[in-house]
Amino acid sequence: FKTTADGATTPTTRMTINSSGNVAIGTSDGSAAKLSIDNVLSGDVGIKITQDQAEIGLKIDQNGNNRAIYIDSESTTYDAIRIQGSKYGIYSQQDLADGYAGYFTRDLNETGSNPLVFIKDDHTANTQPALKIQQDGAGYGIHLDQNGNNIGLLIGSDSTTANVLYVSADAVTTGSAAYFYSASTALASTATGGLVEIISAGDTDTNVNNLLYIHNDHADSTGTTALKVKQDSTGAAIIVEGGNIVIGTAGKGIDFSAQTSANSVSGVTTGDEVLDHYEEGTWTPTWSGANASNATYTRIGRVVYASGQFA
Repeated sequence: FKTTADGATTPTTRMTINSSGNVAIGTSDGSAAKLSIDNVLSGDVGIKITQDQAEIGLKIDQNGNNRAIYIDSESTTYDAIRIQGSKYGIYSQQDLADGYAGYFTRDLNETGSNPLVFIKDDHTANTQPALKIQQDGAGYGIHLDQNGNNIGLLIGSDSTTANVLYVSADAVTTGSAAYFYSASTALASTATGGLVEIISAGDTDTNVNNLLYIHNDHADSTGTTALKVKQDSTGAAIIVEGGNIVIGTAGKGIDFSAQTSANSVSGVTTGDEVLDHYEEGTWTPTWSGANASNATYTRIGRVVYASGQFA
């Protein structure tokens, strides 16, 4: 099929159908595909489909073992694919064994900050999640396989009052809301830190806050231990460097209930094993016919140690 441009006298081939039925538009070579389009004019779209009916705009029935759509883009500042105005931008249903609903890969020796996949919910009033994963099977919800020597999961938050990380595990029974495990034999090479490390580097001045807060928020959960440390080796169970251990509730203290008569000193009967009081101070002794000075006392539980100088 040929047309003659305005002002020209010689017709130009615009479309060719070869003997195999291949259609070539803008080129005379239709051997590469059933439909080949080339030499698109500046400002024109390569292919445009306007579908006003309630039917699929473009359907590809790929029965052969190859890609249904292949896009080779040399664009450096524009998207290779853009979907706009649809309620569901992309819907992918994967029902073949050992396949992927989406697969993203990059093989570049490049120093930069662009992630392989970037999700942006760009409206400050939108309260919907940017990413939700629903796993109804017995597999992992998210699996991070960090093979490089860097952080596996990094969360940067500008939140001031909401939690940065929130784990809800109302259905858990014998499991845990969070589980940290390491079989590393090189943890000893770390002078500070450990399997779990909590650091606050901000100058909070006199503001009262906690680096770690544990709250058993049900008064009837009397069998729940707020914090349990199990040490199977001969190393220290707890080491405190700097600061004091504070008992913040009156009548509470250190419970030695595991100390039974069987492993106590002979003749000792165990009773109330809560050490709930410690106090240091001074006292004024009365000594008939003499002077007393430097009188101090130390109370540990129900025992008071008193001392002084008498002359």
